[in-house]
Amino acid sequence: MESVNICPYFGTRMKLGVIHGDRYRLKWIPNQENRGLMLQWFSKGIKFGHSIESSYCEECRKIVIDVESKSN
Repeated sequence: MESVNICPYFGTRMKLGVIHGDRYRLKWIPNQENRGLMLQWFSKGIKFGHSIESSYCEECRKIVIDVESKSN
């Protein structure tokens, strides 16, 4: 059974899905640490696998990612 996430902004049901990276792992980097594409490897941040489960709200058009559910 698929779990249902509720949008924290609109209170509506969100669609569950996956964000896929192509060749490289996904990584979230804070703005103050962002040194551009070439130096991203040296920036500290939250590392994800090549894909991550996420929820999408069609009302506010936001994607929510649960950091604890880091995928491969």
